[in-house]
Amino acid sequence: EQAAHQHQYQHKEPHDKHGLLQRSGMIGNHQTESGDHEQEDHCKKVYRHKMPHRKNAIEQPCQKEAYLGDIYSLMDLKRDANGAVYIDENNSVVTESLEANNYIKLGSVLPKGNLAWRNNFSWKNINVAFLVSARLGGVVFSRTQAVLDNFGVSEASAAARDKGYVSVNGNDRVNPEGWYSVVAGGTAVPQYYIYSATNIRLQEASIGYTIPRKWLGNVCDIKVSLIGRNLWMIYNKAPFDPESVASTDNFYQGIDYFMMPSLRNIGFNLSFKF
Repeated sequence: EQAAHQHQYQHKEPHDKHGLLQRSGMIGNHQTESGDHEQEDHCKKVYRHKMPHRKNAIEQPCQKEAYLGDIYSLMDLKRDANGAVYIDENNSVVTESLEANNYIKLGSVLPKGNLAWRNNFSWKNINVAFLVSARLGGVVFSRTQAVLDNFGVSEASAAARDKGYVSVNGNDRVNPEGWYSVVAGGTAVPQYYIYSATNIRLQEASIGYTIPRKWLGNVCDIKVSLIGRNLWMIYNKAPFDPESVASTDNFYQGIDYFMMPSLRNIGFNLSFKF
């Protein structure tokens, strides 16, 4: 069906049920998952993806700036000629599917960098240590937040009900139920549930005391410590822990779909030094 200078790549995308497309490899002069290098022919390479919620396959033209971890929205709210969100005569908004070459890039789930700072303090036989870690850059998508908004059980939907409307295009007002049933219902419109993955946390802290051996008949030193991990999220704009993952595969990174929350751990350590 395709011209001789075009190439099709059969691949199933597990994120399509969210209205998302996530890249599993670099596009352009790229390397596929099998490791085979393939050359571009004037950006005519086509990626065909089978979509669970669509009757026909979606064709994704090559994009030279798309890389592993990039995510795209396959849908958007219908807009007027000026680019504003279209509101019909019933004061409602509607969604529309995007053409393959108009997918909206939402960002990358990969961070731009990771930082950590560890420090230790000792005074006599007391030792205190802590580790602060930071993830900088990247985005995440919360389907959980969309579902909660759709059912009207989230803090955001409660605030909209109390206010009586949702502001659209600056001055327009839309009924909260009508807004969230469209934006958050069905597959949801992903760009309204994209959050920064940047976060800073107190990753670990400990306090310990060393019982000197002279108190124990010169037999050994005993160090008693209380250790906590993932204790305090200092900065985070996402409605879930961006470091949580639903899969160890290349796919489903940065996607929250009713995942278990991250845990705070507190432990006790006892060590002997003879």
